[in-house]
Amino acid sequence: MPGTIRRRRQAFDIWPGFVDALSALLIIIIFLLMVFTLAQFFLGEILSGRNQALERLNRQVAELSEMLSLERSANAGLREDIVRLTTDLQASTAAREQLSGQLAELLPQRDALQAELEAARETIETDRDKIAAQLSEIARINRDIKALQTVRAELEKKVSELAATIAERDRSITALRDRSKELEAKLSSEQERTALVQKEIGKKDL
Repeated sequence: MPGTIRRRRQAFDIWPGFVDALSALLIIIIFLLMVFTLAQFFLGEILSGRNQALERLNRQVAELSEMLSLERSANAGLREDIVRLTTDLQASTAAREQLSGQLAELLPQRDALQAELEAARETIETDRDKIAAQLSEIARINRDIKALQTVRAELEKKVSELAATIAERDRSITALRDRSKELEAKLSSEQERTALVQKEIGKKDL
């Protein structure tokens, strides 16, 4: 009997330990499930944040791609502008060199003209008194010319009057000459008549 009771006690004492083990295992499983649930929750949050970040990055990549395309277009335009500006610069450089050559040719001419101008100024300064005297002489001559023109006008008037008088006198002289010729003719006729009368008187006296 005692042995049987001892064996029953030993067999009955296993279950509490087994229950404790199951309880502990269940607690561990529940803990693991909670940890797994929390891990899934946080992992979902992390993945959601990553998805949002990925979408944001994708948008940024798209924006950067668009900006890159615009930059490429701008770079192409800038390259064309650079080529055009380079061509313009070369043309401007050639024109500048040409103008520099022309300027180098014109500078001696300018210096010569300046020298001639200075000489002309000196000549003008030197001859200013002479020019003033000549201008005074010209003014005097002009006054004399005006006076002579006045005198000539008066003389022309007098000449016209004298010409009219002479013409009148010529007409008078012509009339006198005609009258003198008539008188001479009459005188000659009278002389002839007188000679005839004298001849007749002489014949009567004989």
